Amino acid sequence: MPSSSSVCPQCAAALPTYAGYTTWCEHCEWNVHGTTEPEHDTWYQRFYASMSRRHSNALFNSIVAARLLRPPVTVATVLAYALAACVHILTLCTAIGSALLISVDWPNFYCILLGCCGLGFVWLARPRIHPVPVLLRRDEFPAIYELADRVADALCAKRVDGISVNGDYNAGYARAGWKQQRILYLGLPLWEALDDAERIDLIAHELAHNINHDYRSKFFVGTAVSTLRELHSVLYPDRILPTEIGLWAFAAVPFTLTSLGLSYLIRLCALGMEHLLWSSSQRAEYYADILAATVSGKKAAIGGIEKLLLTNVFHFEVQRIVMQRTMQADVFEKFRESAAAIPDREKERLLRVGSKMLNRMDLSHPPALLRAKMIEQMAPEQPSLIVPDSLLNAARREMGELKPEIQAAIIDEYRASIYD
Repeated sequence: MPSSSSVCPQCAAALPTYAGYTTWCEHCEWNVHGTTEPEHDTWYQRFYASMSRRHSNALFNSIVAARLLRPPVTVATVLAYALAACVHILTLCTAIGSALLISVDWPNFYCILLGCCGLGFVWLARPRIHPVPVLLRRDEFPAIYELADRVADALCAKRVDGISVNGDYNAGYARAGWKQQRILYLGLPLWEALDDAERIDLIAHELAHNINHDYRSKFFVGTAVSTLRELHSVLYPDRILPTEIGLWAFAAVPFTLTSLGLSYLIRLCALGMEHLLWSSSQRAEYYADILAATVSGKKAAIGGIEKLLLTNVFHFEVQRIVMQRTMQADVFEKFRESAAAIPDREKERLLRVGSKMLNRMDLSHPPALLRAKMIEQMAPEQPSLIVPDSLLNAARREMGELKPEIQAAIIDEYRASIYD
């Protein structure tokens, strides 16, 4: 129940007020950001955000109207793969040409120098492979693996090769290592915030990325984009005029300007490749949401999205424990208590803020509000997978064994961030 009421200064609508939470207007969205500053502070950012919102809303409406979620192969998809092929072919040709340049005219100094420069470029442009993280052992955490296996079977997806638990307020799915092992990443803070049905939905959503046809996450395109990003970061100069080298700085200006131009060109190629796949990637994310909701049920899917927006609440609890020097307190339990006390009106505000601040065409996830609406309109009410309570309790106990170690790591990381 609201503690009091007030009037919106913009549209004069009656506003319920909750002590400790932001007062805002759902009609004109006055003060919807609260203390969180909107990130669009230039005309270009505002234009880009407006364009992104129009595209996001248009894509949402087209999916709902057609009832078609699976991303089709389009001209944009083919063009993105063609650009990725160009990146990989250029890297391969540079490697072969550099090796030939060194070996054919050995020991010509200039050929060796140019060949080594080419090989250095190839090293920078090499495909980046996700390293294999520290994984839970199946024999030590059988319940967690069995739960993930049951969800994978319900989705008709391949089972994971490993599960990694960390201190992030997030979860993920990726291929790691040269063997491209299927890895499920579970952030313990997010896991602890969810109920059992929402945890099933979380696992289902991440495993659905293995079957939702997200072309941007595929190895071929993903490594090409990571190559371009790495080259951009290497070529982008810190300063146009490097004053630490004295008068030689003026002689270096043409080289720094050339490097700056090349870095922007490479960045433009990376952004172009990502934008070509933006529509299919967003559609794939909606598809993963619906696939997961089919397994877990509509209510669990929407609840998981709402709790995913509570990352700042969790970080506040970590901050409070560190500042009050109560290191022995259970930060996960404190967070659950704070999350349970959040009124529905505040959850609605967080959904709107998340939609405004994450509504950019360079992000793969659609706005949280649209994701919740899509699930509401297209997902089934009842779950298709019923997991025994004994298995859920066992998985909960196994994850609980990791809490002391991960909480200590979270607190140490926060304390290090204060003193850095």
